[in-house]
Amino acid sequence: FKAYYKEPKMTHEQWAENKIYFPSQDVSPVTGPFQVKYSPHLRLPFKLLDRPEVEDIFAKWASQSAKSLLLMIAGAYKLDNEPGTILYREPMKEDVAKVWTVKIDPVLKCIKDLWQKFEDYTATEGIRTKDAIKQLAGGAWVVSGSSVKERKSLSIMMLLLDEMGEFDSGATEEASERLKAYSIFFPKRI
Repeated sequence: FKAYYKEPKMTHEQWAENKIYFPSQDVSPVTGPFQVKYSPHLRLPFKLLDRPEVEDIFAKWASQSAKSLLLMIAGAYKLDNEPGTILYREPMKEDVAKVWTVKIDPVLKCIKDLWQKFEDYTATEGIRTKDAIKQLAGGAWVVSGSSVKERKSLSIMMLLLDEMGEFDSGATEEASERLKAYSIFFPKRI
């Protein structure tokens, strides 16, 4: 039976507390290992992420209170455990480079094991890292703007939408409808 035994997957909360380490206040006001006790309002979204029947999670609470971090953790957890393509949709194409620099890279670098997978894949495959994509074996984290020109065919397992209030009217609904229409497996949307 040992050959068929698979270690139980960690919950999102367990994974975050075991894998994320904030080295400086540049990334988090609380340095050291991520601890949900400092952001207890993330417990419920983490529990919802653990439930396979939950397809959509909409986080709406005070600004500067870890909504973007929740997106980063959800996407990183998925890539670390079940590699596939994560699409992080940003309202403005012009902001994509800034999103990588300010939001995504700093958090991903705090997840040493996952960051190493990106680095190993880049070195092994001899690929040049592009501004709007981080790749690892079997998956990628893609950042895209929401303009019509940016809407390309892409198979994804998770859609992350940040700064919802800044999207063009109807852009998020259109993206959701297109996902439903073209997906046999409907991804989680956060």
